[in-house]
Amino acid sequence: MSPSNSSLIGKTILLVSTGSVKKKFILDRMKEIGLNIVAIDETIASWAKPYLSGEITFARGTALAEIVEKTASACASYNVDGAITFWEEEIPLLAHICKACGFTGNTVEAAMNTRDKFLMQEILKAHGEPHIPHQLLHTHEDLRTAMKTIGFPAVIKPLFGADSLSVIRVNDEREAERAYTYVLESFQHPYEKLYIYDRGVCVYQKFVDGQEFSVECCCQNGTVTVVGMHEKMLMSPPFFVETGDYLPPMVTDQVRSALETCAMGGLKALGVRDSLSHVEIKWTKRGPQIIEAASRMGGDYTYIATRVVYGADLVQAGCEIALGIPVSTHSARTEKYVTARYWIPNYSGVITEFSTDGLPSFPGVEAFDLSKRIGDTILVPPKGYENAGWIVVSGATPEEATERMSAVIAAADLRVRPL
Repeated sequence: MSPSNSSLIGKTILLVSTGSVKKKFILDRMKEIGLNIVAIDETIASWAKPYLSGEITFARGTALAEIVEKTASACASYNVDGAITFWEEEIPLLAHICKACGFTGNTVEAAMNTRDKFLMQEILKAHGEPHIPHQLLHTHEDLRTAMKTIGFPAVIKPLFGADSLSVIRVNDEREAERAYTYVLESFQHPYEKLYIYDRGVCVYQKFVDGQEFSVECCCQNGTVTVVGMHEKMLMSPPFFVETGDYLPPMVTDQVRSALETCAMGGLKALGVRDSLSHVEIKWTKRGPQIIEAASRMGGDYTYIATRVVYGADLVQAGCEIALGIPVSTHSARTEKYVTARYWIPNYSGVITEFSTDGLPSFPGVEAFDLSKRIGDTILVPPKGYENAGWIVVSGATPEEATERMSAVIAAADLRVRPL
């Protein structure tokens, strides 16, 4: 895949956290479009080193001010032109670095607006956008107050959570007390690296019913452009583990337009001006409601699925935004439909069967990622939040994409022996 914007060639960009090896495709694409990459992280994994022109590392727990000051100095030495992150937890650190270096990016305030689950809804409310009734939880007494004022059903989630970890629906007081204790004990910020978050604070939100969608956007100079939309497969409460998506959503033009308007209005209210964004919205009886918004690209298969269906290259677009270059990749609906799925067993256990060698030969397989193999332990809620990987399958019609996916899932035949 050749670079489509010559303005990127030879530019040097700071990547704030390489992330896990699942993010390798991002570095592949960044190098492919001609960028020099300097990375800042706690440690630089061996898989990432071949992509890098420079490394900046700090021990976990290093003071934020020291990280920012030394990173700014290193950026000057490396002649860095801009900075970006694809790692949710480092969004605030990216904003601090951009401010110190004069790079294009969101403000620190906007970064926190999209990380703090309570502040996010408060900002939406203040700007007249649809919002969710909620309350901060510092103690069990706060929980008892929230149950009385907000009621049931409700959702308890970590204040600075990610990846739907420890997000639980509760239907009565007993479930709420147990869920609150579970969240406090189970959520230990597993993806945290250099930017350190407050511990032990949760949010109690009114449960919002309705079909869920995710809207992928490019924000540049305060202008929000929608480049893709996913319709999420149903989840199985009380836990909110994502199972898959359909692209494009099978909705009317009126609903699609309302979802886009909701995403754009919400991002403007939150102050997101210069970054990619991933907005999760539910379609309720009253219309669209933002559940959460992130000022970064959606994770896992979002990049490939969006590119297959809408033709937009989110990695390139994100780098263009970070470097102050007008976005050159645009959404242009292709003729393909996509079904994307995670491999998730019904219970925790040890994988005894998982036939994946023949996956590339199945019709319509666009991409897949495998994180588990036979003999590995896989933990699902409440023990853990793991999956065995994901796969993206396309077809000429929604029905064909779904049928092809069913054939792939049946052939892979993931089986586990209970623990």
